[in-house]
Amino acid sequence: MNIKNCIIIHGCPNFRETGKAVDVYYRQWIPWTKKELVKNHIDAYTPKLPIAWKPDYKRFRKKFDLQGYTFNRQTALVGHSCGATFLVRWLGDNPQIHIGKLILVAPWKSIKDDMNDPYRKAYYGFKINGNVRNQADSIVYFTSDNEELAGKDSLAEFHKVIGGKIITLDGRGHYVGIPKLPELISEIVAPY
Repeated sequence: MNIKNCIIIHGCPNFRETGKAVDVYYRQWIPWTKKELVKNHIDAYTPKLPIAWKPDYKRFRKKFDLQGYTFNRQTALVGHSCGATFLVRWLGDNPQIHIGKLILVAPWKSIKDDMNDPYRKAYYGFKINGNVRNQADSIVYFTSDNEELAGKDSLAEFHKVIGGKIITLDGRGHYVGIPKLPELISEIVAPY
């Protein structure tokens, strides 16, 4: 089977950059990925989550659900950092949905450094639903050899509960500021 549509969810910046904090994510691999997917005849969507520097699952979910996306076995969901967290939680809250691929790029679920941030504490402080492993035909993680320890711990937490394949790339850190991610394209377009 092949992927026909892909939704890419950005991460949550720690700052508000002149009211456009999320734009930092649109100056890296996300727009490049969208263009490459369109070249491969895959419908690609890159919605902006509202007030992303203050992550709020209910607010994100409301915006995401209003988009009217189609979800089936030809759908890939890609999440970066806290966007990965959103997708895993959202799938767990929607057990009727089954997709082709769930791809988590540098997934983040750590509150160690955010104990004084009520938004992040609430956003990351949920129990991962193990049934998500049955809602995707393929689960893949992208991490890096030089990812932060909290990011590596986050990946381990997700992997322990929902399983999947881990791809480790050299020198990518938390996948911020990277203009292209061809390995992600290969993973999305590969038949499964």
